[in-house]
Amino acid sequence: MSMRSLPLRRITPAALILLLMPQLMAVKQSLLLIPDSNLSSTQVVYVAIGATVEDASNNAINAANASFTTADIVAPTTTFSPANSATAVAVASDITLTFNEAVRLINNSALDDSNVDALITLKENNSSGADIAFNATINGGKTVITINPDSNLSSTQVVYVAIGATVEDASNNAINAANVSFTAADVSAPTMAITSAEVSDGASSNDSTLAMTFTSSEATSNFVVGDISVTAVRSRVLMLLLQRFILPPLPRRVTAQRPLMLRVEPLPIALVIITAQQRSLTGHYDATSTNPIFLNAC
Repeated sequence: MSMRSLPLRRITPAALILLLMPQLMAVKQSLLLIPDSNLSSTQVVYVAIGATVEDASNNAINAANASFTTADIVAPTTTFSPANSATAVAVASDITLTFNEAVRLINNSALDDSNVDALITLKENNSSGADIAFNATINGGKTVITINPDSNLSSTQVVYVAIGATVEDASNNAINAANVSFTAADVSAPTMAITSAEVSDGASSNDSTLAMTFTSSEATSNFVVGDISVTAVRSRVLMLLLQRFILPPLPRRVTAQRPLMLRVEPLPIALVIITAQQRSLTGHYDATSTNPIFLNAC
């Protein structure tokens, strides 16, 4: 195909050079350098030639060189803090999105504190959860978005934060949409409910044996018998049922002169049995040990 058959207005500069190159090379006036692979994004390239060629009259060229930079074709990266799947995050924490280069809106407008909120999604649990109110800001370098929730996160709350492909670098490379989820720290103490089939709270009972169940709102640890205070017990046997451990059956008689020794096996349910007659009891229980328990009337 001859150049005459191609409308010049549709030929790119690169295509024109390729069309003319054979003619230029035929008269020894041009060199064509073709890299073995594509150049990297924003790569600086240096090319040079020494005084190594001359014309037909033996006039050597002057050594020459040039440098140029390739186009930026790589999108900015986004780093979240807290990171995805992070746990025990402080409930008063801010959330940050950090870019590895300055960013702007994809319409080429500057990013500022007045328009950054609209770019962020902050919800409970996941993308379908309830919105979490917040205020977002952007730093002067346009590289860090800081999200400040209007109030502290709830204990063990799962938080979902996301940004769409809504910002870009100066070369029009938009970021990839990204999101993370993390879990706030557990800052709420467990609650304990005490129930009994024989008697209600504040009532009295003539039963010789009372079974009481202590139910925690969540898994607990480090329980000791000393955590429970028992005073002025009229019943002969008081059984305390706790959810985490179990003790073997009691001997028939326990007195102040004859301390009761029980060996504990750490199991999912605990049964601690103490005996008193118009007295308080003291004892020690280590949930992580199989050492004996001593319960003494006092």
